[in-house]
Amino acid sequence: MLALQSNPTALEVLWSPLIEVITADGERLLASRRAFLSRRVAETYGNYARDQLARVAARRERAGETNHKQAIHMIRLLVAGAHVLRTEEVLVDVRHLRDRLLAVRRACLGCGRWAADLLAELADAAAATALPERPDREAVDRLLAAVREREPAVTTEVPWWAAEAARALPRPLLTSLAPRLITRHHAHHYLGFAATQERSYAKTGRLEPAMYTLRVPAGAAERLATDVPRLRAELEAARDTSALPDRPDPAAVDALHDLVVRTRLGARE
Repeated sequence: MLALQSNPTALEVLWSPLIEVITADGERLLASRRAFLSRRVAETYGNYARDQLARVAARRERAGETNHKQAIHMIRLLVAGAHVLRTEEVLVDVRHLRDRLLAVRRACLGCGRWAADLLAELADAAAATALPERPDREAVDRLLAAVREREPAVTTEVPWWAAEAARALPRPLLTSLAPRLITRHHAHHYLGFAATQERSYAKTGRLEPAMYTLRVPAGAAERLATDVPRLRAELEAARDTSALPDRPDPAAVDALHDLVVRTRLGARE
């Protein structure tokens, strides 16, 4: 769902060169990954970058200091967005920009002028791109349906390669950051996933999407029409009355951005 919406993080996962093990279905997904691309890239990458730029400017005005991590993230998004629009490939490796990005990280040297130039480049790339207006949702749906037909059973066994990947993650740091990153607006993702599964059930009549929607194995078809609206209403009510904040903890966001930047730049300091 996020990849279809041109979410930068989701798209970067599909283009990541860091593949330890890949299944046949993974090969099919990579072969079909361009189906997720559309002109919406200009909007999502641009909006994320503008949000970072606004945060940098607000902090500079409020505290007289620059959040260099946010500045780096802003510039990387603008570079990557223009790259996708021009090449139909997602830019993940930014080592060729390492020195310039690290200069921004140290002192934001010229980052305002660079950002303005990159925003103009993003607009030019959007005007000239050959990407379609919308992603190829039908191709993605066919791929998803084929995968689910081949793997009908849900297993609780964790593959060895998944366990190895999990052990390689900076788990303590991510675990400490996670509670400070969750907001009431995460309900949007649950609502969106349920809506996608509901549409799939309506289109195919298969029970598996209904089971995903309701998270129950029995009576899924009969309960779909009555329980989904009720559950959606309950989730929306819980979101509206939740004690969770509207925004994640800025310090946690900065720490997560720093972790991502250091990983992408290959810096471990």
